Amino acid sequence: MKIVKRFNFGFADVFIYDNDVFHFHYLSKVSLQLEQIILVNEVKNDFIKQKKVCVLYSSEDEYVTPTKETIQYIQSAEWYSNIKANAWVIKSFSHRLALKAALVVKKTKAPVAYFKSKEKAINWLLTFCED
Repeated sequence: MKIVKRFNFGFADVFIYDNDVFHFHYLSKVSLQLEQIILVNEVKNDFIKQKKVCVLYSSEDEYVTPTKETIQYIQSAEWYSNIKANAWVIKSFSHRLALKAALVVKKTKAPVAYFKSKEKAINWLLTFCED
């Protein structure tokens, strides 16, 4: 897996790999804001054009708390328009458990899974990206 393009926004690093994995790594310890995720989505759409990608989410902090508006946007058709699968690296067991429970209530438009390590998340994503 080689990095094709890297963007640094101050609040996040974004990596685009040669195997259609789009990696959003959140650097901030404050809530993820709607404006931030919209900017990342615009970069994703501009760079990948009409391709579908697998998205990997990770963070420096154990907990990332997106705002309510950010959560709604991440669940929207606009966000999912070019996503094959989503993998979230979440270090906290209780946080992973809560998010898994939320998936039972609110279905997503692409497969989603939560992992403790980046390696496991990437291995899972590659099963979708190699199609």
